[in-house]
Amino acid sequence: MKRRKPEAGMKTVCFFPGYAEISVEGSETERALNRIAEAGIPLRDVRAVDKMTVRMTVRSADLGKLRNLLKYRYQIEVLRSAGFVPILRRLWKRKGMIAGVCCFIAVLVFQQSFIAEIRMEGNTGIPETEIESVLKENGLFTGCSKSGIDETAVKNSLYSSFPEITWVGIEVKGALAVVKMAKEEKNPDVADLTSKEPCDIAAEKAGYIRKIIVRRGIPMVSPGDYVETGDILISAEMKAENTTYDESRDDASRLVHASGDVEAVVIYRLQTQFEKGKLSQEEMEKSVWDAAKRYVRENVPRAVEILKKDLKFSEEENIIRCGITLEISENIGYEKETEFAGT
Repeated sequence: MKRRKPEAGMKTVCFFPGYAEISVEGSETERALNRIAEAGIPLRDVRAVDKMTVRMTVRSADLGKLRNLLKYRYQIEVLRSAGFVPILRRLWKRKGMIAGVCCFIAVLVFQQSFIAEIRMEGNTGIPETEIESVLKENGLFTGCSKSGIDETAVKNSLYSSFPEITWVGIEVKGALAVVKMAKEEKNPDVADLTSKEPCDIAAEKAGYIRKIIVRRGIPMVSPGDYVETGDILISAEMKAENTTYDESRDDASRLVHASGDVEAVVIYRLQTQFEKGKLSQEEMEKSVWDAAKRYVRENVPRAVEILKKDLKFSEEENIIRCGITLEISENIGYEKETEFAGT
């Protein structure tokens, strides 16, 4: 017996909700198929197994109607059931397992909504208990809600509580909060000046000026300027106000303790190498990037952010060299005793 094809004009019926593959056994199976068709029961995948047996697929909803139609002359056996309704029924019988899975997912989501651990990075010399106290006062503590963390408030509080901290970064990874801090590193060639002694703000490193904030003194550079190490960024020499009628005093000046922040883009160039054929391109890039970030943490304590990174690979006989260029935005200003002090 060949598989029956749907007749022209037959309406398409959806079997997806639930269907059963059945076996109909008896004499004159062709007659059974005709009776099913006359009753309007849709069939699919009709095929003859032998002269007495035919298999077909019927909707689960029509299975009872088909049994009543053929029950006196034919033996009907359900070989398998499928569709999302039978699946839901089987799942419903395993309510305990479903409840356990749902509870596990709910607990996991709930746990990820709170901070389970706080890790502090950076050698600031400040006792961790004191830092933890400031963090807790500003809503960052073990067990706090991640949505309730105000990073700006936490950073500002750390800056005001510990003036020696020059940079703070907060990174939340799942249930872990990482607080990164950097302490100001003073130039050993510069004297420790009091706030009353005249001084300039000079460039500790070469770079392109990105932003300058002057609290006291005269700005000597503008955003976009390139400065070399030692260049004066904010001058201590200010023009004194002439309160007399003597015009010869219009050029009089006075020295102040200059202060301000000068943010610049500093270029760092590093190099590393790999044995050829040992790592894939993706693995080499990840290794280089991890090493670059580690270098920044250890050698650029006042880094604000890494603006750009560029990797350049070149092959030699047995090795692959990688040149790394980093553009880092950082505060490059430091207090330098003015050359006019004491004159």
